[in-house]
Amino acid sequence: RIDALLTNTRFLPSTCLAIRAEGLHFALGATIAVRRDALESAGGLSRLLDEPADDHALARNVEQAGYRLAWVPRLVEHHLADEPAGRVLRRQLRWLAVIRRARPLGYLGLMLAHGLLPALWLAGLVGFDHGRWIVGGWWGVQMWLVWRSRAILGVQAQDLALLPVADVLAALLYVAAWFSRARPPD
Repeated sequence: RIDALLTNTRFLPSTCLAIRAEGLHFALGATIAVRRDALESAGGLSRLLDEPADDHALARNVEQAGYRLAWVPRLVEHHLADEPAGRVLRRQLRWLAVIRRARPLGYLGLMLAHGLLPALWLAGLVGFDHGRWIVGGWWGVQMWLVWRSRAILGVQAQDLALLPVADVLAALLYVAAWFSRARPPD
């Protein structure tokens, strides 16, 4: 459930924000559809074999070949299987490391988009008495926003109690990804 929360409340909104801020210059794994002529002009799939961010590289290659990327306004339903926590954490860390490598400015923007790290930083500046209100207020706003958009994000009402855990985990993974090396999937 934490994995789904990270995907639905972090990854999906961040992707939409990135497209809004920068335009569409990347692609996302299983959601990619590419015409044969565009794929051939981009050098084919074999060009991506050793690329950690193969989806991002494919998008870049297709754009460099003169094609335009388009976002299909449909949600792809994504079911997450029950996996051991270690596997989930490694995958989440790899995804973040790949984003850091493929889109460094976008990765910096994730810190602001997710909010817990800036809230903790501000709390540290003003001290515990006032700082706890900053972090608590941020979590309150976050909960309200997720509650308001839970149908779009695919978040169940009972999962809202796990949101602070997911937020802390997302912040820890974000910091860890600064020191991680992006690798192709196992």
